[in-house]
Amino acid sequence: MRLPESKVLDYKLKLDLDNRKEFLKDLTSFLNAEGGQILVGVAESEGLPVLPAEGFSFENLDKFKLQIENIIRTGITPRIHGVQIIQNSFGGKPIVEIRIPRGYDKPYQVSYSGHDKFYIRTGAGKHTMDREEIKQMFLNTSLELEKSKLFMEERFQELETDRSLLGQFDEMAVTVLHLIPQGSFYSSSNINLMQISKERNSLQLLDGFGYAHWNCNGPLEIKTELQKKFCSY
Repeated sequence: MRLPESKVLDYKLKLDLDNRKEFLKDLTSFLNAEGGQILVGVAESEGLPVLPAEGFSFENLDKFKLQIENIIRTGITPRIHGVQIIQNSFGGKPIVEIRIPRGYDKPYQVSYSGHDKFYIRTGAGKHTMDREEIKQMFLNTSLELEKSKLFMEERFQELETDRSLLGQFDEMAVTVLHLIPQGSFYSSSNINLMQISKERNSLQLLDGFGYAHWNCNGPLEIKTELQKKFCSY
């Protein structure tokens, strides 16, 4: 099956690292959208991959990674982390897969050789962001941060005002650790709790066993009496 180019997938026959500006445009466009993948070594025609793939080869993977990391470090503002460069295969030919995460400190800007613009991936392409898009993205990022802070503060207040929520641990000193998927606060976030319930076994701790049920925050796993602890996901 040939997957078409999309908001999260781009095909490139070659990657010209001498043309840094174009590469940085591609990277920031994914960061400012939902993240995605660039497959280098695969040509495209009308948005579909051309098979068989021509492939993409290089002498030294580590050197290639360092080149890309240097371009990212010096050409994108603010700093980003999490871009992965992976040697892979496509149709039996060697390719490079560049995995770009969704940015958490949007908007990201190309800052290279006097070029200071913002780009975003839409559909199978990218465009330069206008003033209103940039303004809205700054606002959304600020709101997501405030939502996460407010969520944690509300959880602490609930515990402070109603220690019975801690069950048998209400008389003990308690450390509360919040593990919050940042995507939970995106305006487009949609979490299927029924699906999580079906896949509950994959959420257990490495040393975990016991039984589980739902509370107001989602699946609650009760550990055995001997272990005397519980965890809420």
